[in-house]
Amino acid sequence: MPETMERRDNVEIEPELLTLLSSLGVNSSPKRIPLKTVSSLEKILSLILPKNVSDMVIVLSKDHVGSQGKFSSATRAAFPSSKVTVLFSHKLDKDVTLVYFK
Repeated sequence: MPETMERRDNVEIEPELLTLLSSLGVNSSPKRIPLKTVSSLEKILSLILPKNVSDMVIVLSKDHVGSQGKFSSATRAAFPSSKVTVLFSHKLDKDVTLVYFK
């Protein structure tokens, strides 16, 4: 299993994901969303992200494989003109979502 790299904000994800995120040109500091406290992902995204977001990458725990459509549609509802990519991490806690954007 690959080693993890620690981010400045103490979020650990795989180096391969960091490389992919870098190639997508999104910011290097994600917005960390604790899923336990969020009732509407659409509303929280519209509150914490700038209105002019053009690309978004959502990193979920591997425990959410199969539910990427739910996250993608909530994101598209908040930012209809934004491109949305959903990635999965084996190291991310199941109750945390990371949102990278540009």
